[in-house]
Amino acid sequence: MNPKSGKNGLKSRNKHIIPIRWFVLGNTMLGLFVLLFSYIEITQTRDDLKQTAVGEGKSLLYTISNSVNLAMKAANQSEDNLHYRLNAMKELILLTNSTYLAQADEFGIDSVFIADAEEHLPESTWITDEFDEEMQWHLFRSGDRVVHLGLCRAKLLEYRRNVGIGKIMRDLSANKDIVYCVLQDTIGIVAASENILELSRINHDEMLRATWLDSNFRHREFSFDGTEVIESFTTISTVQGKFLLRLALSTEKSMNIYSRAVNRTVLIAVGLFISGFIMINFIISRRKILSLEEQHDNLQNHLDLIMSNITDAVIVLNSDFTFRFFNNAAKELLAIENKNCVGEKYSSVFPDDIFQIKSVEYPGGKSRLNEITLKLGNQEKHIVYSVSLLSYRNENQNIIIIIKDMTDIRALRERLRQQDKMTAIGQLAAGVAHEIRNPLSAVNIIAQRFELEFIPENDKEEYMQLTGTVRNEIGRVNEIIKQFLEFAKPTAIHRSKRNISDLMNNIVNLIKPLCDKGSIEIETKLNSIEAEIDSDKMTQAILNLCNNAIEAMPDGGRLTLSSSVQNNSAIIQIEDTGIGIPEEHKNKIFNLYFSTKQHGTGLGLSIVYQIVSEHGGDIKVESAPHSGTKFIINLPM
Repeated sequence: MNPKSGKNGLKSRNKHIIPIRWFVLGNTMLGLFVLLFSYIEITQTRDDLKQTAVGEGKSLLYTISNSVNLAMKAANQSEDNLHYRLNAMKELILLTNSTYLAQADEFGIDSVFIADAEEHLPESTWITDEFDEEMQWHLFRSGDRVVHLGLCRAKLLEYRRNVGIGKIMRDLSANKDIVYCVLQDTIGIVAASENILELSRINHDEMLRATWLDSNFRHREFSFDGTEVIESFTTISTVQGKFLLRLALSTEKSMNIYSRAVNRTVLIAVGLFISGFIMINFIISRRKILSLEEQHDNLQNHLDLIMSNITDAVIVLNSDFTFRFFNNAAKELLAIENKNCVGEKYSSVFPDDIFQIKSVEYPGGKSRLNEITLKLGNQEKHIVYSVSLLSYRNENQNIIIIIKDMTDIRALRERLRQQDKMTAIGQLAAGVAHEIRNPLSAVNIIAQRFELEFIPENDKEEYMQLTGTVRNEIGRVNEIIKQFLEFAKPTAIHRSKRNISDLMNNIVNLIKPLCDKGSIEIETKLNSIEAEIDSDKMTQAILNLCNNAIEAMPDGGRLTLSSSVQNNSAIIQIEDTGIGIPEEHKNKIFNLYFSTKQHGTGLGLSIVYQIVSEHGGDIKVESAPHSGTKFIINLPM
């Protein structure tokens, strides 16, 4: 994975994680909102209650003002009616010269009598006697007589209370919300509700004086005898003159309503805060959960992507031995590419328990490493696997099998070992060859001199045959030494892009006469493939393999030459139907000096192996006794 992409992925995941400061900020904003809401609601409620109280006072004040005005008019009419009745009674008495008590009752007069006139009483003048506590007397003189008309003071007072301003004040005093109601003029209080003896005078109060002058409605708040009141006042004009009407309403009822409203607002605010707090925490928690789920999904996807693309095979089993994960490398390695194993039982895919997972069921069977060889179709796979038991708090146990294909590594190790061995043997052979070559040359010279300078008198023909044989064998040994030296110090390869099918066709032309002579059929399966090779050395190697194949079919048979492409490599195959190679010889055929032929030197296949290795390729053999032999050359393209 690209480190930058990893860092960017981490940053992108971190962006979804809500910092604690946003959590604190969200709750702080919620708290401020609730406080602001509570303040506005309480202030608005207080102002509304105040306006309502002021409006109520204003309405009540104007109602009282109208009532007072009407009461004064009624009082004036009552006094006029009283004077009318007294005057009518007087005229009746003077007319009849009698008191006529019966008519006096009709006129509402309680007492009537006539007395001699006093000198100081003017004639036909009303005089009210203020000294009688029970009766109010109205006297008038007619000649030498004085007529006395009496009205009961209690009845008269009761009447005036029932129809005048007093009744209005008395009714207002019964209202608990009205602290006082006062009617006053510039001199003092004209009428007032109960228990009001004195209030500020108009001339001594700026607001009262301003209202008296402009007759506008005003109100104010203050404390009266320990009670918070809202006083409203305005002027009224009556038949008896101009007056100032003052009405004070208690704020206790409004304050009770305000207190209940504050309690409700506080409860609503607390409810809103708690609800908002829960909602914000729910949203933040939900986002955190979604973020964690997204991170989990991303991590799982990245993990699946990594596990699916690594070269090692990875298999994960649940505790019930069902496959939880099976990556592509495992499917390819175990030749089950077209099957979806996830969710299937382990025993249904591997009935022979090739990975021996049963041994990790018990605690302590945590991990082990094994190496086995699997036969998969026509191929053998050398694998190393480990089985581990992973668990978290003794729960969710998973069995993880990690498999590594060691086939190529093992073959590479074998090639390296073979190359090292052949290099060591070649170097040893080269040193021995040099040491043998010099005395062998001397022997060859002596044999030549024997042949030319010393001619026996008897058995001359036999002598010449023996010396010729010595020289021939010396030549053959010299050729073997030459091959040793070539093997030990090979010439450098000269690569060029060549068509392998053309090279194979040329080889077919070279071996065709020999095959025809031995009744061997040649079959070719050649594809046009180009590769960077040394054509001379590769021809030498393939020709050597073909000659070995021909020699392995003394009674005839079929020689098949093929070329193809696999995994970006050129594959060359030489297959015969000959006697085959015994199993015990298969691992030795490329060894230097190993040969099963009577006159073989053991250099042919070693040179083939060397040439293929110099090209960066490898060579394998498949053979069985009496079943033919197949050499497979793998060359990079």
